Amino acid sequence: MHTAQAQDGAVSFGETHIFVGPRYLVTVRHGTSLSYNTVRARCEREPELLALGPAYGLYAVLDFIVDNYLPIVDEFREQLNELEQDIFAENFSRQTVRKLYELKRELTRLRLAVAPMQDITDGAFWTLIHEYGGADVYWTEYFRVRADYTPERRIVADIRPDRFGGNPNA
Repeated sequence: MHTAQAQDGAVSFGETHIFVGPRYLVTVRHGTSLSYNTVRARCEREPELLALGPAYGLYAVLDFIVDNYLPIVDEFREQLNELEQDIFAENFSRQTVRKLYELKRELTRLRLAVAPMQDITDGAFWTLIHEYGGADVYWTEYFRVRADYTPERRIVADIRPDRFGGNPNA
């Protein structure tokens, strides 16, 4: 699972490896990622959900990763708004085009990091629910409903670089 943080006007990426079984959840972070102490605290505040098995812990970790994408997308929106103003300004600058393509490149990198999340989460929860019996009907319905509204789906739609026009691979 890719993690991301905005640092010095660019996006830095890391990875979180998640190992989950019928009675355990282990995460290993590499590179850029915030501490998961807040995830642990969240789970400890909801022992009734945690008692249902590792599915809630997995959900909390994935939710935390996705929540960290949102400030990056907001920053990109602000940059895009500024660039739009520069494009239509009286004194157009070649630097504006350069910034636009740099933003497009960063958006493409973020999209490539975020895009696999739905397949990863679907596979992880399917395994927990069907192979390990690690979730009951409550969790099956909970994750089905959440999957329809997950932030990563909105992010992937929002950061399509082809919305800038031209070749999205530029």
